[in-house]
Amino acid sequence: MTPTKKTTEEMFDPATAPKPEDAVGEPAAASPERPASAADLAAEERRILESFVESEDDGDLVSHRRTKKATKPELDVTFERGEGVAQRLPSRRVMKLWMQSALELPGEVTVRFANSEEARELNKTYRGKDYATNVLTFDYSHEPVVRADIVICLDVVEKEAREQFKRFYAHLAHLLIHGVLHAQGWDHETDEEAEAMEAREAEIMMQLGFENPYYDPAKRH
Repeated sequence: MTPTKKTTEEMFDPATAPKPEDAVGEPAAASPERPASAADLAAEERRILESFVESEDDGDLVSHRRTKKATKPELDVTFERGEGVAQRLPSRRVMKLWMQSALELPGEVTVRFANSEEARELNKTYRGKDYATNVLTFDYSHEPVVRADIVICLDVVEKEAREQFKRFYAHLAHLLIHGVLHAQGWDHETDEEAEAMEAREAEIMMQLGFENPYYDPAKRH
């Protein structure tokens, strides 16, 4: 059964919303890269779409890096922009593909791209931390249908991408995947949980053709 769509205020009502999962940490920086231009982003989107093929059975998109039978779980996703959020984003199709790559069961998810003020207020209200964080996940059910709201602060995503010398698309993909895993019950409260979740994120990112977001060249022997 599809739940009734909620307004932003209803989605984040402190009386009813679950405690959001924590944000992803700050991995070590990779080698420097120049900021992405509009042409760079368009080329990146073409590369992503070319890494998927149409399934002969039902037209679903399947990754070349997976078996032909590994069709992705159905995902009903709504993308929202908060007030003043003007950053260039990938197409809805591409972002949905990233999210489906981390999904193990059918899902109903709302992704809200928030400005710094909104993200800070949500983080303060639900986690008691007075700053804007990169991603918050409000998970409502893990099965048989994954239901969640994911909030991403694009100002923070851009800042972190610059500081960590990452492509904006790659960092955004990582945070969407991180949020979807939290929506399914993954966590990183303990060292063991963090190790397992980071390994899963790295596996998904590399399947999508991105680098391991946690790779630290300083530790390479």
